[in-house]
Amino acid sequence: MLKKILCAALMFGVVNAYGQVKNYPCKKLIETNKLEKAEPKITAQLTKTPNECLSNFAAYKLKSTKNYHNFNPQEAYKNLEKAQKDFISCDDKKHAKLLKTGVTSEEFTKEFTNVSQLGLNIADSINTVDSYNNFLSFYLQANQEQKTIATNKRNALAYQQAEEENTVESFQNFINTYPDAKEYNQAVLHRNALAYNKASALGTVDAYKTFIQKYPNANQVELAWQNIYRLEYNNALKINTESTYRDYAAKYPQSPYAETAIEKANLLQFKNEVEIGNWKSYRDYINYHPSNKNLIDLAKKEIFTISKNSHNLEALEYIAQNDNIRKDSALIILHDIYANASSTYSLHKFYNNFDVDDCPSFNSIKAKDQKIDDLNSLASNDEYIKTVAPYYPAYLRLQKMVSEYIDKKQWSKALEIVSNYKDYFGDNYCYKNLLNTLESPYDKSVKVTNMGTNINFTPGRQYSAAISADSKTLLFCGRNRKDSKGGEDIFISENKGGVWTKSKPLPDVNTSYGNEAPEALSADGTKLILFKNGKICTSNKTKTGWTTPENVSSSINICSWQADAMISSDGKAMLFAAAESTPHELVEGYDVYTKSNIYVSLLDENGEWGEPIDLGPTINTPFCDRAPFLHPDMKTLYFSSSGHGSIGDLDIFMSTRLSDDSWTQWSTPVNLGKEINTTQSDCWYKISTDGKKAYFSKEANNSNDQIYWINLPEKLRPNPVATISGIMKDKKGEPISTSITWEDLEENKKVGQSQTDPVDGSFFIVLPMGKNYGYYVNDEDYFPIANNIDLRNKNENVVLEHNIEVATIQQMIEDSIPMPMNNIFFAVGDSTVMPTSIAELTRVAKLITKIGKKVQISGHTDNTGDFSKNQTLSEARARAVYNVLIEQGCNANLMTTQGYGQTKPIATNKTAQGRQQNRRVEIVFIK
Repeated sequence: MLKKILCAALMFGVVNAYGQVKNYPCKKLIETNKLEKAEPKITAQLTKTPNECLSNFAAYKLKSTKNYHNFNPQEAYKNLEKAQKDFISCDDKKHAKLLKTGVTSEEFTKEFTNVSQLGLNIADSINTVDSYNNFLSFYLQANQEQKTIATNKRNALAYQQAEEENTVESFQNFINTYPDAKEYNQAVLHRNALAYNKASALGTVDAYKTFIQKYPNANQVELAWQNIYRLEYNNALKINTESTYRDYAAKYPQSPYAETAIEKANLLQFKNEVEIGNWKSYRDYINYHPSNKNLIDLAKKEIFTISKNSHNLEALEYIAQNDNIRKDSALIILHDIYANASSTYSLHKFYNNFDVDDCPSFNSIKAKDQKIDDLNSLASNDEYIKTVAPYYPAYLRLQKMVSEYIDKKQWSKALEIVSNYKDYFGDNYCYKNLLNTLESPYDKSVKVTNMGTNINFTPGRQYSAAISADSKTLLFCGRNRKDSKGGEDIFISENKGGVWTKSKPLPDVNTSYGNEAPEALSADGTKLILFKNGKICTSNKTKTGWTTPENVSSSINICSWQADAMISSDGKAMLFAAAESTPHELVEGYDVYTKSNIYVSLLDENGEWGEPIDLGPTINTPFCDRAPFLHPDMKTLYFSSSGHGSIGDLDIFMSTRLSDDSWTQWSTPVNLGKEINTTQSDCWYKISTDGKKAYFSKEANNSNDQIYWINLPEKLRPNPVATISGIMKDKKGEPISTSITWEDLEENKKVGQSQTDPVDGSFFIVLPMGKNYGYYVNDEDYFPIANNIDLRNKNENVVLEHNIEVATIQQMIEDSIPMPMNNIFFAVGDSTVMPTSIAELTRVAKLITKIGKKVQISGHTDNTGDFSKNQTLSEARARAVYNVLIEQGCNANLMTTQGYGQTKPIATNKTAQGRQQNRRVEIVFIK
């Protein structure tokens, strides 16, 4: 190998440059190329004098000769170094002698250059980083040009290697190792680019920050910061809180998103501080944050929208005084409110309260108002309507004008008269709805039926009927009856065998000094909502009767008058009507009972009723809206209104709730029609749970109110629902007074609660369609026995009746009573616990953990299929439940499992219902 290298070196034109040194050993032999003869002599000489100058010089000459079979520049270099050392260290006499032979410092420099060139040629022939490093580390007396050549070639090869590896580490190693290389800057650029790409691949804030920290001068630092800004901003977007956005803007003030983050923070602050629908909260925001100009304008816009929709005088006045953009519009709405506020068109107070002289849009309005003001009090209906329309007093005059024809059911004549004024009312909402009602075909199938003498007494008045969800109990308000206690009283009648019993005063709640009227019964029949002297009260059913009525909530009873309350079938919402709280009394002729709105209050987690929520402008009008009845389908609302275009004073309308999560989104109300509504006040419609009947009161022939019912046509019926009823008893057959909770098994969340009757243990649950429900006993003294009903694909009423037998926890422990876990679900023939079982297993897990005693989990099947497979399946299902209970935190040492297959049926296997009961997993405490 060495010979190949040496030959290669010679190919690079290496020649010995002999100096002027005379008389060194074997000089002539070397010069005449008699190297083999010179070798032993020089070797012998070195043996005698290994460090002598001329001997080593001769050895250097021999070993650096290209034809020498042991040609070796490195060995030659070593000999030359020894020769130089002896030359430098010898005494003066010897030094003088050496000088005579031609040995000088210059000669050594020349020879070191020659031999170093031989070494460089060899490094070139190998052409590796190591070969050049070896050259540089060995030939220390090479001249600067040789060293530079070797260094540059080595650096180029090292850089090439870094490029081939193309990693951050390879370039960093080159940078660290060769800081003076001309490729240094290029290596830095490559390293930085690769490091940035690596950070980009990770795509995290930490990765980019690490890059910036390591390579602060990299060209990509700005890009890294931009990515950090973007990533952190996206994180802020995900968290989406005011503090997160403000922290972001403070941490990265140079970010292009900083300003947007502050805007979003301000917007969230705005949303957190304002309450949708509450104009005063927007006003407060404006006062507290005067510098947020964009949001202040948004707040004013929202105030205007709220005031426009709700006709809130105070809010409109605020806009008129503080919002130059919407001032004219607010004043026009205020004008219309005053114009529509009473049955007589009187605007003197409007013009006294508001200066409209600088509003050009009022020129024509004032001219019309003056014309109306000059209208003779004896003006005909036609003249009055044409002059005052489209305002409400004109509508009332038109309504009165056609009332006699409506009473006589002369629909075409009434329609003809109303149609004559189409051009005067234009898009007036009330007018258009009255026109549509009259144009609709008359449904002769609707029959109005008097409830009979057992309900309606003469003399006396009966109104405000409330029907129980199971249609077995009727409550109503009676007045001036022989059996009245005083003022307005509550009466009750029971439906027994299809016949209503003779009504009688409801014990415990009536007084001789006040007014009591029933509003509604809770769906389970255990809570009575009643009106008492202008307030909404509640009374609870007990074993001994009804409790003394109490104020339902200070958050609901806040106005001068509130009534018409009812509790939704899930027990979580109370709807009611209340007098408008805005200063509408400023308008002459205003009557608080002719202007009311419908609200809802929601039950919070602590069992308290929350602040009322206005149902919104789709339901509430500037006029009278009251008597809400939300059907147990939780969607269909029936209510009375004089502001949606009624035939008479109040008509019944229906609307559909458009979102389960909102109480302000409703479909446009529909008039129940001229078959049902009259020219009188039609109010307090209560719909049966099956949706087929409506109970209400109206004036009878003797001018006294009586209770009636009608059959609702299909188009006016609510959505179908499911009812579950039965009796709950303990193991001794005694009725149980307890709570039943129902839940959405798909979402694993509670959706309602009811009580069993404290007297007989009966229960009645109403469930809307569309969900897979579970329901269970919610009482810490009893095992939470459960059941389920899937209503996801039902489109007609479902009636389910079954009794429930419960055991106390104490009985289960003492008597080892097994209880089924009915809401645990498996696929057919499979032992995998389905997700809809989690709610049930969570309750059972809490119970096992609380009791702390040993339990057995047993699996059972029906007798369908192979006996052996049934046994295996029952064991697998018990084990699957066991595993889930451990995941829920139960102590594995407290639980055992057992499969019984089909050997322990609890019902017949001859029916589908019986087989379903036999397919079960049970829990039993064991001693």
